Amino acid sequence: MRVLLINNRPRYCGIGEYVYSLYHVFKKLLNDKVELLSWQSERVEKLYLKTRERYLLQYPEEALRVLSQLLFMFKIPRKYTVYHVTNSSLSILAKRIKPCVVTVHDLIPFACPRDLTDRLIQKSTQALSYSDMIICVSQNTKKDLLHYLDVNPNLVRVIHEGVNHHLFMPRDKINSLRTLGLPEDKRIVLHVGSEEPRKNIPLLIKAFHKFQREISDAVLVRVGEKTEETQRLIDSLGLGNKVLYFKNVVDLRLFYNAADLLAFPSYFEGFGFPLLQAMASGCPVIASNTTSIPEVVGYAGILLSPFDDDGFAHWMYEICTNQELKARLIEEGLKRSQMFNWEKCARKTLEVYEEIEDSNFS
Repeated sequence: MRVLLINNRPRYCGIGEYVYSLYHVFKKLLNDKVELLSWQSERVEKLYLKTRERYLLQYPEEALRVLSQLLFMFKIPRKYTVYHVTNSSLSILAKRIKPCVVTVHDLIPFACPRDLTDRLIQKSTQALSYSDMIICVSQNTKKDLLHYLDVNPNLVRVIHEGVNHHLFMPRDKINSLRTLGLPEDKRIVLHVGSEEPRKNIPLLIKAFHKFQREISDAVLVRVGEKTEETQRLIDSLGLGNKVLYFKNVVDLRLFYNAADLLAFPSYFEGFGFPLLQAMASGCPVIASNTTSIPEVVGYAGILLSPFDDDGFAHWMYEICTNQELKARLIEEGLKRSQMFNWEKCARKTLEVYEEIEDSNFS
């Protein structure tokens, strides 16, 4: 068996983490029988992400990104036993290369489309019906897939993504705070992610505002970009220097070790890497009870409606003041995170490859 992983996302994003983590394990399992073909236009991607919030219909950056990926697609060689398209935005490849397995991470372009690229992804994803097998990273993603697209459910396999337990694990809190330059005498609420509407940042800011009325020495640490709209909300609530932003962060490990909790009020997630990384690091989780989030967190965190800012504020306070509760959430989160690892994900993915290979010989 010779396998080619096809990736069109940068290493620093969630899909990139999935691809490179699988590739790392496959190099051990398959030796030289697996190769990775990856879109290298990091500069194009960063330019696109920087300007995306302006809805680029009138700008050239989005067209440049789409053209770059189209050119990448035509460079794929034809000499492999299995082609694994690791992002459903490239589903159109299932028409051109065989046998082909496609991973679907989420149906965001259908559920909450953001721009021209998402509308093009909708068109490309229609080609999923040509794939030999489909991997969904959660049961919720499978449910959405079968809702939005006409695909054969017998060809769909659910394989949860993993977490690197050598990277994300409990560490000394004070050392983590000092390394990051964060205050050692503050309660820290953490959020990791973009400011897309589905991430529900306004509710996060409002909930934190209510929480810090009770615990005035708290700070909210956001790892991600900040929009002008969010800055206006922060200013209107008088939060000032109580919301700290870290942009272009590649290594997230110490943030989870420094935080008292992760607050994650998203409306929509295909999986939710920050949830798993936080639990593996011994950081308690408060999150929404929607889409794939309960599937990842289980009973190891506090799950609430994404519209309940009072609830998020209440549980921020409870975790920061109730040491018994905090210790229990840490323990349950660590145990829950052990259910997810990249070797398990890779071995189950290899079973899909073998299923495809067997069907081609039969």
